[in-house]
Amino acid sequence: MKFRLLSGLVVGLACSSTASTQFQRPGSPAEERALAEARAAADGLAREIRGLLVSELEKGGAAGAVAACAAGAQAKTAEFRNRTGVDVRRTSLRHRSPGNAPDAWERVGLEAFDRLPVAARPEAERWEVVREDGRESLRYLKPVVTNAMCLACHGAPAAIPTPVRKALEDAYPGDTATGFAAGDVRGAISVRVPLAPRSQ
Repeated sequence: MKFRLLSGLVVGLACSSTASTQFQRPGSPAEERALAEARAAADGLAREIRGLLVSELEKGGAAGAVAACAAGAQAKTAEFRNRTGVDVRRTSLRHRSPGNAPDAWERVGLEAFDRLPVAARPEAERWEVVREDGRESLRYLKPVVTNAMCLACHGAPAAIPTPVRKALEDAYPGDTATGFAAGDVRGAISVRVPLAPRSQ
């Protein structure tokens, strides 16, 4: 697994919680192209989801944004995936929608992002070439870091306004995505890019 930090170094996290620093690059032009595609997809989806949230906040405040985004963010993600043809999704250890629960690979990355210094999280990323169902893919994970705008819906429960709490209860039964502070890893955007079979 590979992690890139703000310094440009790649930090690979071993099975223990100790981090070792190493510099690694994609091993082939195909991996380099796949990594560029994954980064572009993660950035593009993040930009569109952020635009949706800002628009809904401006129209109806945080409570209105909850109701609109309960369906809107999932629909926007599906529309982006269909439009670009890239396998991209949102995931989190503490998610609102069951469909955003992480798989085993994503969970390892999310837990590793949580162990990074706060200042390193916005520029971090994880990527790895994996074999799944007999095919190689480049898997990519980019953290979504909590900022002040997020706290109206994702902050400490006692600090979330009552109308917003009510909207969350209505839209997300069993919600676990509160209690975040600024700088916490809120979740991540996960991308999978198939690699062409290697010529024999």
